[in-house]
Amino acid sequence: MSMLNHLKAHKSLVLRTLTAVLLAAATILSVFAIMLSLNTVSLIVNGEKFTFKTSKTNEAEVLALAGYESGDYVLNSASVNGKVITLDITPTFPVYVTTGNTVIPVTFAKGTVSDVLKLAGITLDKHDIVSLALNSEVTETKYIDVVNVDYLTETVTDKNSNTIVTFQKKLVNGNVVETEVLSTKTAYVTERVPASNAVKEQSVTTSANVGAMSTLMPSAPIELDKNGNPVNYKKHLTTTATAYTYTGNNCSTGVAPQVGYIAVNPKFIPYGTKMFIKSSDGRYIYGYAVAADTGGFIRQYPYNIDLFLESEAECVKFGRRSVEIFILE
Repeated sequence: MSMLNHLKAHKSLVLRTLTAVLLAAATILSVFAIMLSLNTVSLIVNGEKFTFKTSKTNEAEVLALAGYESGDYVLNSASVNGKVITLDITPTFPVYVTTGNTVIPVTFAKGTVSDVLKLAGITLDKHDIVSLALNSEVTETKYIDVVNVDYLTETVTDKNSNTIVTFQKKLVNGNVVETEVLSTKTAYVTERVPASNAVKEQSVTTSANVGAMSTLMPSAPIELDKNGNPVNYKKHLTTTATAYTYTGNNCSTGVAPQVGYIAVNPKFIPYGTKMFIKSSDGRYIYGYAVAADTGGFIRQYPYNIDLFLESEAECVKFGRRSVEIFILE
């Protein structure tokens, strides 16, 4: 190659190199200019700060870039200082409120159980029961159970016994679950009937001869009236019962399962409570029973009970039934 050609080639290489350098510099300057034109977003999520760049200025669009759509957050504050946008948010989460057979989902960000119930449209009275303390903070997905409890006082006159009886009914989610006698008094004065003409009182049976399912034995036979109800009891409850059988585990109180030990919600029927149980239609007499276990149903149906039976077949046959519970003295 001649010296002239060599110089031409060298000049061409220099020009190409210079062009490439200028293009790179122009690209860098262009990127730098673009970066200068972008907004810096300072996103604070539950006190933790994240920073990124964007050309957008709308709050919703900026948060969408960060992965937060409408309803996913509560905007605590927003400010713009030149090219710096500061957003402080609290992410939301679902909270489920159960009342009766209704489940109310609530989208929640921060506050107390009381705030959740307000959003769910639930107004409590002094008798209602809530599974969590009203002033407790809710910071994650929770299941809150609300039991609507009302009391109704009624007075009736029983002509057969010549008494005025005042009793109180306890209603849970609209259903009567407990009836308690508050007072009794003589209704009116009647003429004494001569003993020779008096009708002899019907004899009283006992739990020892009614063919109850329970294998537990009370300290003394329980006296029953003509309807098969205990003559002496402290409280009367009406609720729904299901049945379960041996699972390989002892009861919550440590005793071995036995027909007569039943599962309850101990908040409403304490462990060790002695009772007499029969189905409301009178077809099943479970008999003498003791609260000894905790049922898995207590979150949704706090007043229900579970009766222990010998086999799965017996449980299937029993199914789900309305029962009368007589809390014994």
